Amino acid sequence: MDKSRQTVGFFLVHSIDCGIGGMESHQKAFIDYFFNEDCDSIVKFKYIIENNKNIYTIYKCYNKRVMPICQLNDIKELSLFINEKSNKKPLLFLNDGWWIECILEFRVLLSNCLIIMRSGGNDIELAPWNRGSFSYSQRRMLWKHSINKLNYIIANSDYSVSLLKKLSVLPIKIIKIRGGVNEYLSEIFREKKDIIKTELREKLKIEQKYILLFACRFVPFKGIMPALRIFLKSHAYNECHLIFVGSGILKTDIENWCIENLNNNQFTFMGELSNDETLKIIAASDILINTSMNYLKQSGDGFYIHTETMGRSMMEAISVRTKIFATNVGGTNELFKENVGIGYLASYNEQSIIYGFNNIENILSEQFNNAIDYSWKSVFFKYNNVFNSLIQ
Repeated sequence: MDKSRQTVGFFLVHSIDCGIGGMESHQKAFIDYFFNEDCDSIVKFKYIIENNKNIYTIYKCYNKRVMPICQLNDIKELSLFINEKSNKKPLLFLNDGWWIECILEFRVLLSNCLIIMRSGGNDIELAPWNRGSFSYSQRRMLWKHSINKLNYIIANSDYSVSLLKKLSVLPIKIIKIRGGVNEYLSEIFREKKDIIKTELREKLKIEQKYILLFACRFVPFKGIMPALRIFLKSHAYNECHLIFVGSGILKTDIENWCIENLNNNQFTFMGELSNDETLKIIAASDILINTSMNYLKQSGDGFYIHTETMGRSMMEAISVRTKIFATNVGGTNELFKENVGIGYLASYNEQSIIYGFNNIENILSEQFNNAIDYSWKSVFFKYNNVFNSLIQ
């Protein structure tokens, strides 16, 4: 890459502390890739900017260590900093909708900047706005107006694209690029699948025939409790060991249900694990359960549907050749259209879900044939194409 052609990039995040989730996984992978000295990109990302209640902390990466260098108190100071550190048009990559209020201000204060935002989908419907007090319909209008001031918004599925179009975002602004998975670890766990499965069985003293995994946030839209109640009615009830990876507001309810309804040796709660540790557990399991629902959720004076827009854990399961038992909501069916034999896609009703539990053997016996590359390498190759289209 000709260094003289590079433009300076700024990566804008909600919090520098990466937790567990799709947005956080994207943040970590983006920093690992684009802040690497060997990264061959037309954008040279140099600064990470954290927005904590409109206090802006600026970080740089030194030998893969993220270190704070200064803190600014208003958007004008931040814009001056960005201007000073840019050699030409600065490129701002917004990791999520947390920065939505700043887009219009950036357009005024940084008139020559390029701005890209990534959206997971549910934030489009939630339409948060952290400054002022607006009704739900007003916030959605503000979101539409702000997104249309971006150069591009990256959506992670066709379902998310449809949400943006429903919001009246200009189609020319929308680019679909899925989230990614760790291709290096996926290959290792895929090749050692039988070994790590045996290790997990021995570690947890699992005697049941099948290992079913719930790896997600324990929140209502994930549909864990309804799935467990249906599972209790299935023929597979005594043949399965349930593993739970994650945490959330329903953690205690799920634990209590398992204690009351399952045998002591039939379930294991492993708590919150890192993305890499979770990927290994996914590889060691027979089936990943993802029975999400279209959950009606309140946002101020309005309501929206909170659902599965992309399904990162399902993409990870595909990458390590673990079968999926999922419900057909949001963008989930796109994974089944893109690949063959990855598992069972149930309608969201008791009859269809119980059929899936009763036919685990058939799900596992179908030949696995995934056709799509979900690696971070593939994702960031597409990002570079977007950057090139803006800068050249």
